[in-house]
Parts: sequence; C-alpha cells; structure tokens
Amino acid sequence: MCAPGWAGAGVRARRVLVPALAHVRGGVPFSARIDALLASLAGVSDMDHRYVRAARATVAALVFVTAAYHLWWGFPRSLIYGTALLDLASRGLPPDPRPFLFVAFALALLSGPYLVIHDKLSLRRAYQIGLALMVLSFLGWVFWHETGHGAFLTGSAAPGAGGGHSHGGGILGTIAEHYVVEPVEGFIKSVELLAAALFAFLLRFDADADAE
Repeated sequence: MCAPGWAGAGVRARRVLVPALAHVRGGVPFSARIDALLASLAGVSDMDHRYVRAARATVAALVFVTAAYHLWWGFPRSLIYGTALLDLASRGLPPDPRPFLFVAFALALLSGPYLVIHDKLSLRRAYQIGLALMVLSFLGWVFWHETGHGAFLTGSAAPGAGGGHSHGGGILGTIAEHYVVEPVEGFIKSVELLAAALFAFLLRFDADADAE
C-alpha cells in the first residue's frame, strides 16, 4: 500500500504529463513549435540580409559616382598642371593640389572592391576606409572653400576659384550656398555623406564584416 504523500504526487504528475503527451500525439508536436520559432527568426534574419544587400549595392553605386566625378574633374587638370610644374616652380607658385588629390581619391575608391574580391583587404577594413575617405573628402571640401580656395598656399585664391559665391555665412552658409550656386558639387557632397552613412550602417549590421 502506497503512502498518501506518494499517491498525491502521482496524481499531480499524471495531471501534468497526460495532457502534455496528448498534445504531442494529437496536436502540434513540441519540435514543430521549435521549428516554427526558428523559421520566424530566420525570416527576420533574411530581412536583415536584404537590407544589407541593398546597402551594399547602393554604396557601391555611390562610390562609383563619386570616383567618376573626381576622375572627370581631376585627371585632365592634373595633366595640365603636370606639364606646367617646372614653370610654376620657377615662379615660386605651387600648383592647385586638387586635381592630384582627386585622382588619388578616385583610384583609392575604385581599388577597394578589387582588393576585397582578391582577399587583399578585409570587408570590415574596406568599410572603415570607405567611411574615412568619404568624411575626409567632405571635410576637405569645406576646408578648401573656407580658406579662400587655396589662399593658405599662395596668399591668394586659386586660379578660377570663386564661381560666383562669397562664402560669407560661415561653414553652414558655405555648404548651403554651394547647393544653390554649384548644384553639381552639392550633389556630389550629398552622395559622399550618404555613402559615409551607409558604410557606418554596414559596419554595424553586416554579419560578413563582423565575422572577419
């Protein structure tokens, strides 16, 4: 004969286990519930991957636009200044550094995908360099216009500088003015800022970059 305590425990156990076993046999198995939960989590992960893929494609296009513009503007001018270096040096005049910097900037941007594809550069490091280059390009543009278009180099503005704008409103005024007076420059600077934001996004959310 069983003790009353053991009998009570057996009754309570049956009350818990029997419905659970009946649920597994006749209802949705527990393993199926786990699979459904994992599938829902995978759906969230797939959504994240879609955002990351979209950010990668967008930032690649923005980088190409930025590099193409800087090559278009800088390469022919670098050839002109390159052939006139001796003449400028004989007169004590430094050349406008922008064409050479623009070409170097564009080549650095375009070399990034090649280096990543051939495992010469990690994806995370490429994102970091891309972010730094975009921010430096924007800050350099602001610095150039805030210091009189190269006046810090020669004591006078660079040849052809000005473009019909005055730079009288400080940094924010300079930025706003160029969006109106020189919309192409304003567009390119917007492209660079958007690319910088996407590089930061990819650094945070791209799992392939975190795995490296």
